[in-house]
Amino acid sequence: MAKAGLGIIFFVIGFILHRTYAADPNVIISIVIGGLGGIIGWATGGLIRPLHVKKARPADDEAAAASEVVLESSDQPADESEPSGSGGWLGLFAIGIVLSLFAGVRMLYGNFSLFGSEGLKLLTDPDSSYYVASMLPSLVIETVLVCIQVVMILFILYLGLKHKKLFKYISISFIVYNILLNTIDTFMFSQVQTTLSGLIPDDNSYTDIFRSFIYAVIWIPYFLRSKRVKNTFIY
Repeated sequence: MAKAGLGIIFFVIGFILHRTYAADPNVIISIVIGGLGGIIGWATGGLIRPLHVKKARPADDEAAAASEVVLESSDQPADESEPSGSGGWLGLFAIGIVLSLFAGVRMLYGNFSLFGSEGLKLLTDPDSSYYVASMLPSLVIETVLVCIQVVMILFILYLGLKHKKLFKYISISFIVYNILLNTIDTFMFSQVQTTLSGLIPDDNSYTDIFRSFIYAVIWIPYFLRSKRVKNTFIY
């Protein structure tokens, strides 16, 4: 029920946001973005779904009941007094992952909208006074890197939904990858800003690298030391 509810809510949010802020709010694209939001909501609902253990059944159905109890309680820690499930800091990380997914999809949409646009042609035409040799390679590389980031986030959501042990390691890899992505992106587009000095404002994108390092300092030790993570992702 929680998965279906969140799926519907995220679908509506994605649809409305695209219809409100897109330069060309095509209905089909709005539905596609809403559908992606619905998938995200469904996966998030599965990630935060409370864990339950059903009571044992009568003796005449002992074999089937034992099998079911093992399946349903296997994601509980041996010591039930220890934390488990998606509460605490783990829930905060899950929210951040979902927000990162929306940000990544939004960036991809913006990048793909640039390809073939008059503005990009002006920046990539050698005969143009605004020609920037590194613009097109930088845009392509950034798009590929963000695509990888989005795939990693979807994989993290899947692993979280299935309570896989791999969740911890892929999450740490994602955090390290963010540092790499922000570093590459910053240095690539700093060249573009230098070439178009005065036309493109300096967005102080070095702060993205700093934020990604702070993010890593907080979350990598958490994943390595957290009892909640250890008790929740056990498959």
